[in-house]
Amino acid sequence: MNFRSVADVSTIVDKNLSFLTQREYELIVGIPRSGLLVGSIIALKLNLPIVTLEQFLNNSKVKTGKTRKTRKYIDRTHGARKVLLIDDSYNTGKSFKSALDELSQLDIPDLVIDKAVIYSSVKIPEFLDFYLEFVPQPRAFEWNLFHSSIVSKTLFDIDGVVCEDPSEQDNDDGVHYKSFLLNAPPLNIPTQRVLGFVTSRLEKYRSETEIWLNENKIQYDSLKMSTHKSARERQQAQDHGVKKGIVYRDSNAILFIESEYKQALQIVKVSGKCVYCTETNELYQPGCLDLITNKEGLKCYIKNKLKGIKFVRDIYFNFKRQK
Repeated sequence: MNFRSVADVSTIVDKNLSFLTQREYELIVGIPRSGLLVGSIIALKLNLPIVTLEQFLNNSKVKTGKTRKTRKYIDRTHGARKVLLIDDSYNTGKSFKSALDELSQLDIPDLVIDKAVIYSSVKIPEFLDFYLEFVPQPRAFEWNLFHSSIVSKTLFDIDGVVCEDPSEQDNDDGVHYKSFLLNAPPLNIPTQRVLGFVTSRLEKYRSETEIWLNENKIQYDSLKMSTHKSARERQQAQDHGVKKGIVYRDSNAILFIESEYKQALQIVKVSGKCVYCTETNELYQPGCLDLITNKEGLKCYIKNKLKGIKFVRDIYFNFKRQK
């Protein structure tokens, strides 16, 4: 399984910054919606304006931040002569074909449009001028993980993934807990039918769990719950990750989404399959266990996490300066 985060997008753009700068773009055009995410990162790093495909087609007025001047002033989109049309990824080419069909209606002399994506699963993609990284299937992206077709082959934890974790007060294995289960604030709600849920919630709370899933319009094939008789018994057993790992191992799922870091590693170890952890925003694979538990691997892991934090900080201050 190949996984890429928003921080990974920033990293690959940095590696290709010289290449992108030399192409002397005047405007970035993002294909909605994911193209606007990656396009914004490129636009910020190159200090260029960005518009949607629709804005470009309509010759809309180009707007930028109040405190930051872009490299070249363009009043309206059709004033640009060198444009980068960008999307996050390429697989079948349908999105790009649709965008190019719309652009074919334009008649702008001397207009040059480079067509590109960040990640391609095809080594020689039709319609594209270039891509920044070859990432074959199966693959998953942080920004659309819960809304892609991969969820049909994915097992989900519940608390901390699709809804908030219960507070200490809620977790009384009684009246407060039942109330929480029926009214838990949603987090990441999958928009496609998921393969199943595997949770440490006790079997005796199946009814409340099913009611919540139904009210939040989550479609799923199966719901596997803990067979422990009480929360205290479950806590003493400390087998959350192991039991999830066994269910995952014996299923045809290709991905498990878990909320807790330690459980995620246990699930990988037991199942021998990939696990995405929402707590760390990392995808853990069977070969990574030794790496992240030895000294050099830990250094590498911390370095990557700090890089991700720096990316978020830089984006925050970039937007703050534009206000």
